[in-house]
Amino acid sequence: MLIEGNYILTNGHVVWPYSEARIAFPDGSEFEEVPVHGWDLTSDTALLGPIDTNTATMALGDGEDIEIGGQVFLSWLSIGS
Repeated sequence: MLIEGNYILTNGHVVWPYSEARIAFPDGSEFEEVPVHGWDLTSDTALLGPIDTNTATMALGDGEDIEIGGQVFLSWLSIGS
C-alpha cells in the first residue's frame, strides 16, 4: 500500500534480502530501483520509497476508535540497516 510521504508498505518476504525493488501499480505505472529502507520478517512488513507519484495514499489510523479489549497488532521496523 502507498502511505503518507509516498512510501510503500508491503510484505517483508517479498523484498527480503534486496536493497531495491521494482514497483508496479494497477494503472500500469512502474518505478525501478525503489530503495528498501527496512523490513521486519517477524511481522512480515517492509518499507520502501519514497516514490515520485500523484497516486492517492492510504490513510493510516491513529487507533483512537479501537474498542477497549480489542486485538491490536504492532510492528517495529528498523530503518537504515
